Amino acid sequence: MTIAVPEIAADPFADPAQFREIAARCEPVVVRGLVNDWPVVRAAATSPVALRAYLLRFASATRAEAFVGKAGRYSYNERLDGFDFDRVDTDLADALDRILASANVPGAPTVYVGSLDTAQYLPGFAAENNLGPLLSTVQPRLWIGNRSDIACHNDTFDN
Repeated sequence: MTIAVPEIAADPFADPAQFREIAARCEPVVVRGLVNDWPVVRAAATSPVALRAYLLRFASATRAEAFVGKAGRYSYNERLDGFDFDRVDTDLADALDRILASANVPGAPTVYVGSLDTAQYLPGFAAENNLGPLLSTVQPRLWIGNRSDIACHNDTFDN
């Protein structure tokens, strides 16, 4: 089944009333090109190696949890009493190296780190990559990994 997600052309963060209207719906919306001018987007468009270098400019030594799964999918195990992936204690540099090493290898494990508080894991990142004054009180979080599918789940944070 395919679900259509509405798209809007304007920057919803420029108009607080429009933003409140969109947020009140509590539904996904796509705003294409909204962050095209962010340095992190430009680095990612250059290459995965350039993205790694950009992120490591900010990386702290704080340990993180990386998820390592079978090629392609993170889900529950067959008995539904656990998961079919491993959790690995790492730092951001090691996680990025693992992601790059397996990104283009068919059948290789997938790796991702998710919901990293940029203030803790990437101090200074938010100052260069932000949505302006309307969302200045929202601390961004980072999800990064190679190609994978994630089973339906609940997150701790409102994404």
